[in-house]
Amino acid sequence: MEGVRLLKDTEAMGYIVMGVSRMGYGLGVIFQAMDVAQLVLNQTLKEELWNEDVLEVVGKLVHEIEINEDELRSEMYWSFDIHTETEAGIIYKKFMDLRKNESKLTR
Repeated sequence: MEGVRLLKDTEAMGYIVMGVSRMGYGLGVIFQAMDVAQLVLNQTLKEELWNEDVLEVVGKLVHEIEINEDELRSEMYWSFDIHTETEAGIIYKKFMDLRKNESKLTR
């Protein structure tokens, strides 16, 4: 399977963040989704993930926070098609930076 690349957890998280943000949710829900998704990813014990693994995380995520699963999956498929794994990782890191800066501002 040449050309197929497995996702790192930061890249998987980037796709999840993109999906939730494209649904129009604010930072509070995005950060909550990041927390829950990270917990689920930590339980998978996989160092690299397939797109299907990320969609399984989405299935567990929507049970923890009230997000429409079908809509989130649709956004995830769109993100997989449009954005590279590297872009997804960068987006996740930008949201992590935003989260750190937001916590400094709200102290």
